[in-house]
Amino acid sequence: MAAAMAEAIRGGGQPVLCTVVDSQGSAPRGPGARMVLLPDGACLGSVGGGTVERMAQAKASQLLAGKGTEGVELYSLGGGDGAAGMVCGGTARISFLRLDRGDLPALEKLSRLLELGTPCLLVLRVTGGAPAISVYEAGEIPPSLEGRMEPGPCTCLGAAT
Repeated sequence: MAAAMAEAIRGGGQPVLCTVVDSQGSAPRGPGARMVLLPDGACLGSVGGGTVERMAQAKASQLLAGKGTEGVELYSLGGGDGAAGMVCGGTARISFLRLDRGDLPALEKLSRLLELGTPCLLVLRVTGGAPAISVYEAGEIPPSLEGRMEPGPCTCLGAAT
């Protein structure tokens, strides 16, 4: 996914990264689940499937078209007003970030670390303005994020820092 996002940016596009930053109750995917909508309309990954996935894809499509604003959207996954109509019954907060050339160094670093199998931390900052991404490998993690890395090649963390 990181390599595809970087390639799209190098080709002049602005892919949209969608990331579950919080979920409450029963939800199909937890924090860190991510999906990217590429400029050619291809969709990689998942933020939950079903109606919430279609709603996230629609929001990402608006951003690709230069409409709407980046940020975090709250989706209710049960019945009622403003709900996705899913049977889960919980909620999911999904961050939407249109990536550009400024994000290329982080994406290239992430792609390299994943290819090498090096544990890393992908941090999505979602407070104060538009979301932003950072990538850290062992030894680079800021003290405020220490201890939040999970086993595996890459942990995706929605940080409120």
